[in-house]
Amino acid sequence: MDQRRTTQVEKLRQDVATRVTETDPTYAQRQAALGRLSENRCQGFSESQLTDTYYRQMLNEAAAQGSNAARVANLILQIQQRIVPSLETRQRTATMTGEELSTLRDALNSGDPEALRRLGNAWTLWQRAEGMHVGTNQETVNMPAWNAAWNLLSCDQGAYCGGDTRALDMQCASLGYCGATDFNAFLQQYGLSPHQYQLAINYRETIRAAINQQQWNLIGLGSPPTITLPGGRTTQPTPPPPPRKRLQSIFASSENSSLPHDEAPPLPASSEFPQQIAEAPQSAPESE
Repeated sequence: MDQRRTTQVEKLRQDVATRVTETDPTYAQRQAALGRLSENRCQGFSESQLTDTYYRQMLNEAAAQGSNAARVANLILQIQQRIVPSLETRQRTATMTGEELSTLRDALNSGDPEALRRLGNAWTLWQRAEGMHVGTNQETVNMPAWNAAWNLLSCDQGAYCGGDTRALDMQCASLGYCGATDFNAFLQQYGLSPHQYQLAINYRETIRAAINQQQWNLIGLGSPPTITLPGGRTTQPTPPPPPRKRLQSIFASSENSSLPHDEAPPLPASSEFPQQIAEAPQSAPESE
């Protein structure tokens, strides 16, 4: 296993040991989750391969071979690297090119579940100076629900979204959010408020309609958008902690935005896809 990941899991195990006793109703489930998290998912890879450089090399190779998920991942990295500050507005911006927009649309048309997941978890892509608006009425997006909608659609398209994914195991082990049978159940039990969950269902259908009907304006991709982040940040600003207990973000690198406290950081990714080229090292940029 990647030494960094091993260390993180061991730190989590020690933390749980100090906070959770055997009388805790979630004790057995947490221990089972920790056991799964300790499994060597990187068997066959050397330490020299578990690096950002090798990860990007594999993405490039996969993209060249036609992987839509890899193309989306590369596109996200490229846009993040282009974001530059404006002295006038004190914001950081990058405008998507027409070619990049076509790449996104092709990925959506492919139905690739990993591409859908990466798009949903790439919060940078959905940041606009005027706010992100979707649907026929161009309503302002609730970001946790928007993120969840993409992951739900990814599940619909064939991604494994069971209750024993690494994402849900992390939530169970660290926070005691255990027992969800799948990602959808997790959202209802722990991840979203009832209002946000209904928004996520609505957003999922909006995304589906945009793809099926080629009405890209429904999801903010009618023309090359300008991504706009607050000033003083490079790519992924971290939101202030909300007053309530937040869900732990378990992405390799978070795609968070400066949002009100009721718009928490991204929910866990719906799955860890076995067909993914390689599990990105913890320091590798997203995606997902």
